[in-house]
Order: sequence, then structure tokens, then C-alpha cells
Amino acid sequence: MELWRLFTVTNMTIKIAVSFNNKKFCLTCEEGEPVSHTLRTHKLLQLPCGGAGTCGKCLIYADTEPHPQELKRLTPAAINNGLRLACYTPARNGLKLQIPHRNAAKVLTSFSALNYRFEPLVTKTEISLRTATLESQQTDIDNVLELSSTIGHRLSLKQQARLPEFLLMNKTGYALTHDKTLLGFDTHQAHTLLAIDIGTTTVAGILMDLKNQAIIDVYGELNDQAPFGADVISRIHYTLDGKSSGGAELQQAIISQISKIKQTLIRNAVTSGMDISDPSMIAITGNTSMIHFLCGLPTENIGKAPFIPVTLEAMNLHSSDLNIPSSAPVFIMPGISAYVGADIVAALLAADAHKTKDPFLLVDFGTNAEIVLSDGAKFYACSTAAGPCFEGASLACGSVAEPGAIDTVFKAGEDISFTTINQSSAKSICGSAVIDCIAELLDSGTIDATGRFDKGALLADRLTAINEETVFMISDSVYLSQSDIRKVQLAKAAVRAGIETLFKEAQVRADQINTLFIAGGFGAALNPLNAVRIGMLPKQMQEIVRPLGNAAGSGAVRYVTEAGAFAAVAEIKAKTTYLELSCHAEFTNEYVMQMTFPERADDDEVVNY
Repeated sequence: MELWRLFTVTNMTIKIAVSFNNKKFCLTCEEGEPVSHTLRTHKLLQLPCGGAGTCGKCLIYADTEPHPQELKRLTPAAINNGLRLACYTPARNGLKLQIPHRNAAKVLTSFSALNYRFEPLVTKTEISLRTATLESQQTDIDNVLELSSTIGHRLSLKQQARLPEFLLMNKTGYALTHDKTLLGFDTHQAHTLLAIDIGTTTVAGILMDLKNQAIIDVYGELNDQAPFGADVISRIHYTLDGKSSGGAELQQAIISQISKIKQTLIRNAVTSGMDISDPSMIAITGNTSMIHFLCGLPTENIGKAPFIPVTLEAMNLHSSDLNIPSSAPVFIMPGISAYVGADIVAALLAADAHKTKDPFLLVDFGTNAEIVLSDGAKFYACSTAAGPCFEGASLACGSVAEPGAIDTVFKAGEDISFTTINQSSAKSICGSAVIDCIAELLDSGTIDATGRFDKGALLADRLTAINEETVFMISDSVYLSQSDIRKVQLAKAAVRAGIETLFKEAQVRADQINTLFIAGGFGAALNPLNAVRIGMLPKQMQEIVRPLGNAAGSGAVRYVTEAGAFAAVAEIKAKTTYLELSCHAEFTNEYVMQMTFPERADDDEVVNY
């Protein structure tokens, strides 16, 4: 439930003044409701917890009396400097507030090299155009079908309306075809693919030249749905909130973002000299909830047992079906289950999973960590609720990978040191550095196997108390708290328990695994040695790690450009058995066992206390 329901709202409309990034806004809201609701509606503020008032990330500057919850969640210095939490700041007439500057996040757009039989799904062919005559009164569609040697079409009504002008104004043009079917036409020579990976945290776009088999440009942004919640469940809850317009806002947010990414990539390509106005086709992947949000499908049943999506099938749509400003056909990849989606299918395709006969493990770390194990013949898949700590959303000083975020922590003599993204001043810490830091705390004895701080340990001089809680100061302002350690313990236990459950289900041992594929942005930055040190991965895995980068984006490219990719994806789905861990007794036992940390760096056996 959103926090606004607990406030006394008078239904009186008032105005508040908001400053953000050197711009001023005059916003209308209801007196007494938390300002977080209005700020989110105008996409000025992200609410990682979806407005529940639990994350402490909705920071604003406001001249208001601090709420008791703000006194608990913010330091005295922050309170004295005017920082408040939007979820606990009620709107009042004439209220003036300022939103702290938000840096752009670092989005993973690189991926493993493409090496496969290249055969694009859509062909682009130059054709000579002609207009109808009294002697040959063909319809415009029949005319273009004949000129393009096709026998049918899938043109939208908007495309059909453009045909008369296209035939009249041009002597030559280009036909987009697939399997003797006309999909589109234009006057531009470039033959390109736009591949989109819709992640919960980020959205990445890849523009590819299909004639030269070359990547033209890549571009990514934080997912514009973030103001509605940091994770899938928060966003699903938002669609069910009686005060919101449901999934329509989430659908519009992602469609607008895809359109913006498309225009950015095309603009950059035109600037570099390409003759392009629209991609020839669009391929889309993402987790099951993101695909449902995109297509305007209800997600309520994904968020509750028995976790049933509307569909997991591949979709072949037209851009106009999704209100994307384009004439391109859209190919959406299929998923496996509610929580093992099309992005994992894409990652498996990118890893050549359908070709390898050796046992492997694939892990995509995130709020839901998806894990796939191959025994050499069949695939076993599961999704485990790791929580948002890997993306920093639930940690006291946590953040996504953005300028100023600490991204690595390492031993420096008898102390520790760190690096930050863009070498900026340390402002926060992202997931990869959290794993690094906990590994160093374990090695130095500053935390024990249960996760408790030891004030007599080597790095104990960095321990202090904030709001009556022990914290470890990494920099002057960035720290890990005792509760942060607990959240990481829960997350790493969930991941490791998922891995061990799959091992037992498939009757495979860790030392039989040939390759550990790591997908996604967090995985690309993860230090495998430190992941092993905290017990998140088995020790046998540290030498066989293969980062895939943006495996979902790479798989989306291959889906529509690799010969036989549709059949390969169908094979991947058919070979995959999904395990629902919430009703799996073995997982529960493993989860409890994996809660503690290994006592030593070479100890893969978890000691129970």
C-alpha cells in the first residue's frame, strides 16, 4: 500500500513549487498527500519502493518539520541541511522544495562478439516504381506486390495510406520483405536493425547495419518506469493502485523511451553520414513483466501465486500495434515463465546454449536472479528473489552505477581503498563494490561468519554508529550498515540456494560445470573471487567465469539475424524445465544453510550457527 493512503487528504487542490536541475516547476496536488505522488507523476523523482515509504531514497530539500520516520532514516547532519523524504512530506499550499541533482547512470551496452551464420529475417531490395494506367488498373498494393515479387503483405493502414504518394513521387524505392510477404517500403538505402533490451533498471538499444553486419551505435538509459518502483513487484502494485491509471502509465513510459532511444540512435547515424530514417525491423527482449507492460497486458497474476502470465509466446507485431512511431515490423522474443523471461532466452541464445554439449551455469544477477543449469542435454531454470540490494536500491548509501558511485573496493596495505565511476567524488556505492567490501571485511575479520561487526578487528577504526546502528565507513560519507550486511546475506543466500537446488535437481556437481556465464551489468562488474569469498558462488566457479555483457541485447540481435534462430529459441524453450522455488522444500533448506558467510577464503562449506 502506498503511504499516501495513511495521510489526511483534504481533496483541496493546491500548488507547490519545485526546483530541479536548474528548472522550476509549479505543480498541482492535493493538500495533505505526500509530495512523492506528484513528483513521481511528473517523473521528477524515483521511488525505489514504489511509494511505500521504506527505501529512504526519495530525498528532497524542504523547509518542513522532520517526520519521526525521517529522524530514524536520515542522519542529523542531513536533517539539519534540510534533506527530507518525499514520502513523509505532506503537500501544503506554498510549499517550496528542491530535488537534488541526479546523475545519469552507467548503462551496460557492450556484449560478447557476434560469430554466427548471418541471415537477416527481413530483406531490403531496391525496386523500380511505376504508377497505374488506364490499361493496367492495378491497385497500389498489387502494384508494389508485383514489383517486389511478393504474394502477400502485412502493411498497416498508415503504410497503405502512404502508398499513392510513394509511387507518384519516386522512380525507385526499397521493399522490405520476409518469406514472400511485403512488410514495408521506403526511399532510404540503409538496411538496419534496432534491438531493444528492456531491463527492470535500464533499457539498452543497439542499431545494426544489416548490409555490413556491423554495429552502428549503442545507447542506454535508466528505465523510465523507475519512478513507479525499483522492482517488478512495486510496479505491478502500482498498476493495481486505485489512485493510478494502472498499466497505461507504465506502458506509455516504456513506449516513449523506446521511441526516444530509436531517434537518438538514428540521429547519431545520420550525423555520421548514413541515409536512414527508420529501422527495417525491431527486435525486443526483456523479462516477462517488462514485455507485459510494453504490450499493455495485465500483470496482476504475475505478482501473486501461482504466477501466471498472459502469454510467454513469441510475438510478431507491427510498430503501430505498440504506438511506436515507426513502420518497422516488431519481433518480440518468447519467455519461459513469469520470472524467467525473454531476456534469459536471449542470453542463452547469445551463449550458444543450444549448441554446447558441456554442462554450464548461467546467472543473471538482479532483483530477481535468474539461473539456468545445463547438464549437457537438458536445461533447468529458476528465479530467486535476491532483492534490490545488487542494484543498491535498498542499501543506506546504495545506488545504481552512476558517476560518484564506488564501484570497486580493495585491500591497500593494512587498510582499504576504492575507485568510483568517472573518478568522481564518492557519493554512493553500487552492487559490485558492496560484494568487494564485504569480502574484505571477512578477510580482515571485521565481520564474522554470521555477518556481525567485530569492533576488535583490523579495520575496526572505520566502525562508527549512525542512528544507533553500527556502520563501516568506506569514505567520509559512504558506508555499509549492519542492516546492509544482512540484506546482502539474504540476497547471496537466495542466489546460492538457487544454484545448489538446481545442482541437486539435475544431479550435477559444481566441479562438473565447464563454464559459468554471467549476464547483465552487475555481472559484468562483479569480481568472481569476491563473489566466491562471500559464498554467493561455489569456489569451483572462480576460474571458469565468462562475462557475457549485455547478453539479452546480443541475443535479441541474433534472434532476427541468425539463420535458424527461431528454431534454436524453440529448442531452448523445449529443453528447459522451470523450477518454482517458492514451493521447493530443497530450496528452503539450502537458503537457511547459505545464510552465513564462509569463515575462510578457501572454505566453501558454510558453517551453521
